[in-house]
Amino acid sequence: MAIEKQGPLLIGAITTDWPQFGFGGTNWGFQTTSSWRLVGDEGIVTSSGSPDLESGVLGLVHLSVVAVSEQARLTPGDPVFLLDNGWRLEVFSELALDPWSMMLPDIVFVGEPGR
Repeated sequence: MAIEKQGPLLIGAITTDWPQFGFGGTNWGFQTTSSWRLVGDEGIVTSSGSPDLESGVLGLVHLSVVAVSEQARLTPGDPVFLLDNGWRLEVFSELALDPWSMMLPDIVFVGEPGR
């Protein structure tokens, strides 16, 4: 994916205005209304349905996205963001009405469930 060409992407801001979730930095950003979860070595840190959502995602600020891969072979249109501390942010798009998007300086990606 084009993210590897950009180098690590520093997360400077988080948006948690339900159902919208987003994060980004200088000249880049990601947003979704789909379900997601943040996974660390000890398990799930927080998720889109978690009551501690706000406090859980604050740990993302000042981390960097170092790679993006496909969620799974069966859901190749859903991204997994690998962070520099080893955490993974996994996105699960359910409906075509709930796509995700990622803007980089030279390209915009829009995910569509099932593709």
